[in-house]
Amino acid sequence: MGRKASDRPRKKDHREIKDWAHRLIPELNAHSLEKLSIDQLARWMQKSKSTIYEYFSSKEEIIIFAIEVHLELFKEVPQILRAHPFQPRKQYEQFMALMVRGTQVISPRFLYELPLYYPEAWKSLEAFLTSLLEEIRHFYEEGIRLEVFKPVSVELLICLDRLFVFQIINDPSLTSHTQTNLDALVEDYLRLKFEGLMQDAKA
Repeated sequence: MGRKASDRPRKKDHREIKDWAHRLIPELNAHSLEKLSIDQLARWMQKSKSTIYEYFSSKEEIIIFAIEVHLELFKEVPQILRAHPFQPRKQYEQFMALMVRGTQVISPRFLYELPLYYPEAWKSLEAFLTSLLEEIRHFYEEGIRLEVFKPVSVELLICLDRLFVFQIINDPSLTSHTQTNLDALVEDYLRLKFEGLMQDAKA
């Protein structure tokens, strides 16, 4: 796993360091994580190993940072889903567009391999996904309270979302068999979910 992680400052708000991370995400998703090396990471980030070690202490630390930078794409999710007045179709379309954009460079193989080879990096992503589900829960509850959504079980809805997020989208066989990209799969799921929730009279 390379050098042991440390608590050294990583200058997270440094624009150049974030640019390294943005270059890294597509490469991480296009290649297997099983035999990933610092040399590969340095090449993809277009920096020397010595420069990389000025900011990071391990491969996993680099991957965690790359994930954190990528997840900044989703920072507007709470604002979108909790907007007032409640306009479910508009809010959901904005949410869906954000999710599709954020998953365009993510591969099911990356999501499948991450907990196997970099469990701490997976924990970082898992924490974000869990917080995302809580925002979606609030959206469901508000729609049902206002009688815009059908009065179905919120726990069931969240259970289905959790199944999709933690099991379905990280199954590489699903997208390879259907020749569907992950972002298209996410869009299909979210659209089907929303249309099923809407009250017929208010759709």
